[in-house]
Amino acid sequence: MIKLPANLLSLLCAALGTVVVACGDDNKKTASGPAPAENAIRIGLLLPMSGPWAKGPAWRSAADMAVDEINAAGGVLDRPLELLVVDTQTVPEVAAVEAQRLIEEQVVAIVGAAASSSTILTANLATIPNDMLLISPASTSPAITTLDDKGLVWRTVTSDIFQGRLAAQWAYDEGARTVGILYVDNAYGQGLSAAFTSEFERLGGAVKNPVRYPELSGEGIADFSYESRVDSVFSGNPDLVYLITYDQDGAKITVSVASHITDVYRPIFLGCDGNQSQSFIDNASPSVVEGMVGTSIAPEESANYQIFAERYSQLYGVAPENYSESTYDAIYLIALATAQAQSTNSRMIADQLQAVSALGTPVSYRDYAAALSLLAAGEDIDYVGASGSADLDANGDAVNGTYRIWRVENSEFTTLETRSFP
Repeated sequence: MIKLPANLLSLLCAALGTVVVACGDDNKKTASGPAPAENAIRIGLLLPMSGPWAKGPAWRSAADMAVDEINAAGGVLDRPLELLVVDTQTVPEVAAVEAQRLIEEQVVAIVGAAASSSTILTANLATIPNDMLLISPASTSPAITTLDDKGLVWRTVTSDIFQGRLAAQWAYDEGARTVGILYVDNAYGQGLSAAFTSEFERLGGAVKNPVRYPELSGEGIADFSYESRVDSVFSGNPDLVYLITYDQDGAKITVSVASHITDVYRPIFLGCDGNQSQSFIDNASPSVVEGMVGTSIAPEESANYQIFAERYSQLYGVAPENYSESTYDAIYLIALATAQAQSTNSRMIADQLQAVSALGTPVSYRDYAAALSLLAAGEDIDYVGASGSADLDANGDAVNGTYRIWRVENSEFTTLETRSFP
């Protein structure tokens, strides 16, 4: 049974209606995964396998690849790793309930969630109260940095403080001086909008029309009209319109946006990592999305990423999507921290994450066996992953990163440039 407080569980059941979540005492459903391997160390995957930002399948493939490689090298503490996967449906309340399910299945750590709102709700309601390590490969809201998380919430991606600054600098350099922002009203949209606004106004520009819209499930998006909010964003004909959306909602929004383009007025359209997907392009208005520019986190251009991408493509027949590499690295960091802790206690694993990610002998996933030997000898290691340098600070944040500035050309994403920091 899911051990959420009765009042919260009742609230979730009432709010989610037909969403498939256990709401009764007779629930016997378990997280998806193989039959338990003997003596396996279980890691939970809390990913959006469906919903407005259904990136989970690609990220699960990366996690599977990491687990297979680690197990082939002997596992951790002479035990194999095993993944248990649940679907957040890109709904924060579902993510919190499904995280509790993973905790009941005795995972030692959880990789997820994806949307920042899902990660924050999951952390506050499920993982922190249960002393469970949570590592997000895709949640970028600045609000995660300041969570009262007892050292249990980490992420292998950088804060949107940096993405917002980069987007603002690009917009200003392109000549935009007035901006309208349409953003999803959750931790991700609020944080990225605020970071952009702060930097753009510091540069001398003006954000005239920041407009929020509700975070909805897939069915909710289909039923919702965005027209009035789009109309508000275009008030005064801003030089640039910044769309901070996910795939499904963003594509529908562009249909309303298209009606504001005329022979004499076409603003610059700027997107973000949340809507950098082929699904977004395929379902968006071509008049809006063609030529659209955006920003997204990108892996370092390194041999580590190239080898990871080649292996991924060979295994799955497609190139890895954004955040596949950070999901992959999250699995390796959990494995190395477990080896360093010499324990499967979630708290003890969390306490070793910073130690294996910085200020030691550089090792990559290609050096996993050697890394275990170094740890056994009492040496410090510095994991350098598929996503790049995986240095984590005391807040659980990545302290460096790389961003791509992309543009849609002929219905495909192309890269204009990449920028790294610090």
